[in-house]
Amino acid sequence: MAKKTPSLRKRFGDRIRELRRRKGLSLEALGEQAKLNDKFIQAVETARQAPTIDTIEKLARGLDVPLRELLTFEDESPKALRARAKELVGKASDHDLARIVRLLEAALH
Repeated sequence: MAKKTPSLRKRFGDRIRELRRRKGLSLEALGEQAKLNDKFIQAVETARQAPTIDTIEKLARGLDVPLRELLTFEDESPKALRARAKELVGKASDHDLARIVRLLEAALH
């Protein structure tokens, strides 16, 4: 059985929550910065409310991120990133593999 993709509303809400937490903002703090009610933001994060275009713009300003950042739904969990890295390394040419390893070593030391 195929895994059902979450709705756009759910993915958007998850993204807002992720960015808010990454910035260390409470619902109240984001509400103040975005000039939105914190209960409404919570309803957006939990997919109970759908934001308007104007609200999306306010959220981007409140989070101090480009609008496109709110609409990026890639899974950035450690498990997903490891799988993506493995996939990319597997596709690399023998020539590029040495460069990739040097880049990783430089980034990790």
